[in-house]
Amino acid sequence: MPIKLIVNGYYRSGTTFFWGLLKSSILENYKVFYEPLNPYLAQFINKEKGKKSDLHNVELWNEYINLGETELKLLLLRHPNKDNKGINGFVQLLDYINQFNNQEEEICLQTNRLHFHLDIIKKQFNNKNVHIIRHPLDVYNSMVKVSKMSTNIFKKTIKAMFFSKTLFFSLNSELTWINNSLGKPNLNIGSWKDRLLMTNFEKFTIVYTLSNYHALKSIELQSDLFLCYEYLMINKNEAIKDVMRFLDQKENELSVEMFKPKNIFNFNKSQLSKFKRVISKHKLDDEWLYIESLIQKQGISYLKTEQ
Repeated sequence: MPIKLIVNGYYRSGTTFFWGLLKSSILENYKVFYEPLNPYLAQFINKEKGKKSDLHNVELWNEYINLGETELKLLLLRHPNKDNKGINGFVQLLDYINQFNNQEEEICLQTNRLHFHLDIIKKQFNNKNVHIIRHPLDVYNSMVKVSKMSTNIFKKTIKAMFFSKTLFFSLNSELTWINNSLGKPNLNIGSWKDRLLMTNFEKFTIVYTLSNYHALKSIELQSDLFLCYEYLMINKNEAIKDVMRFLDQKENELSVEMFKPKNIFNFNKSQLSKFKRVISKHKLDDEWLYIESLIQKQGISYLKTEQ
């Protein structure tokens, strides 16, 4: 059966929450695969086989495991991002995605790494797309929190002490991919020295903005769905109606209680000012204004410190 749906979003933007919602309540007859482009997919499947994820406290990889040993091996060998340097070959990407497309059941893929390729995938497989976006400062604070998580108190202390110099969430490799693949001239990321002098926050702001911008430009707003995480949390009833209409499902099949509010707008005025300075420094104003224009259509603004 062909791939019917791809749910995409930058890390820590609510895609796992939406994945669980689709898997448990909306797309019960689908296979809903979690993060197929994660560069460490094979390691996670082996490590967490039959166990709940340390981060999300749910089992994430059952769909892969249920493929069987031989089919899973063939799938993982085709993985286009095993080196965590980004997706550089469209032929390899399409070949990998096609392995999911050949399944007997209808398929949904939840991914955090297709921001720059959603249009190419849709052209090949004629699927629907959902892109989810969450306030950048909430995303960044969540990434910081996750990167410092450890059950070992010594490792936890070391991570806290040296966090500003550590690499997390593939920011360096993603900056390199953006520089090599997009060649945006206004970005000061042309050399390793440029990236070395940047803070994690500055790297994040660039990658987050360009990832969401290209994802939103790639999807067809008339036939695809764009959702703010905050809209999902605040306007539960309307969000449910939007999702169910988009997926051609009956509205009464999903309970409002499935949407449980999370901690949102977890930032301050100083952080927001710093975010704006990075946007201006790297001349990403046009990209950010485009993102903000779509966000405002859902009654949300990321430029304010309060909602």
